[in-house]
Amino acid sequence: MSNSQGSSVNAQAILQVAGRGLPLRGHDIDTDRIMPARFLVAVSFAGLEQHLFEDDRKANPAHPFNDPRYRAASILVVNTNFGCGSSREHAPQGLVRAGYRAVIGESFSEIFQGNAAMLGMPCFAAGHDDIARLQALIEQTPDVAIAADVATGAVTADALRLTATLPAALRDGFLSGQWNPTAIAARPVRRSARRRGPAAVRVGILTFRDWIIGSLGNWVIDYPITRPSNCSIRPTAMKRVALATVILSAIALTARAQPARDNPSTSAAPLRSISGPRGR
Repeated sequence: MSNSQGSSVNAQAILQVAGRGLPLRGHDIDTDRIMPARFLVAVSFAGLEQHLFEDDRKANPAHPFNDPRYRAASILVVNTNFGCGSSREHAPQGLVRAGYRAVIGESFSEIFQGNAAMLGMPCFAAGHDDIARLQALIEQTPDVAIAADVATGAVTADALRLTATLPAALRDGFLSGQWNPTAIAARPVRRSARRRGPAAVRVGILTFRDWIIGSLGNWVIDYPITRPSNCSIRPTAMKRVALATVILSAIALTARAQPARDNPSTSAAPLRSISGPRGR
């Protein structure tokens, strides 16, 4: 499976994640430990995977990320409040670029879990005892195959069975292929067979329409109007007339730019599951 999943503009539904695991014990592992702050100055995320837990790994040669037994792992198994601290996206970016496709733990920082979801990396939450059993199993059998089902939260590893959860909104996003906002924004606008002219022109007009409504409309509403002494129209009425003029103009632009309705601009994304050893 390609490591470009997190940055791909072709978002696909994620139904299942499968692979080998890495047990990372410890509570409240924050994003500064995952990705030290001195590596945040780069202008891109490329190469961040080389600095995962760099300070922890130097201080502890026995750190799991130094252990060659877990070199092919693609599922991280953690404890409570993983990813707490700052909201830096670099932490999940480093994990995804290192080949990790899911995290299973007791609990997560909400911001970290959201950032991970936008990169296509589900964070499954399970009970303390279940996580302890899973970590112990991986330590005893590093090559054990783990599978996590996004829809049901069922996690299997050899004879071990446990149930994990995902927030409903994130789960639905993975299942529908709408977990990547970049891909949704990058979907091409298809030209209608009934209309001429490049789609970019229509998109530009629609964008200008939105700007008119959002910017000028708010300005009309919020801008203070002083009524002249010889004017019999109330200021509120003047605002409403001006706003109605703006909206009607925008509707006229939209009507001329709207593509034919019988030609949808989006199509269903194919389904997939993620499995196999992670890339390096």
